[in-house]
Amino acid sequence: MMNLGVKALLSWVNSIKLSDSELRIGDLQDGAILVKLISVLKKKHNPSLSNSSEDWVDFVAEFLE
Repeated sequence: MMNLGVKALLSWVNSIKLSDSELRIGDLQDGAILVKLISVLKKKHNPSLSNSSEDWVDFVAEFLE
């Protein structure tokens, strides 16, 4: 059973329509959805990041700054 915080997060992420199908908590583990979410919030196209986790971390860190 999911706690209320997880349900709220998934509800919010799914309301943004980042995917054709409903996302589940497991879909958030690799960071790809986070990168898409940040791109939507910044109103920029999805960046072409390599599969390098360092690139993804830099992108997220820049957003958070």
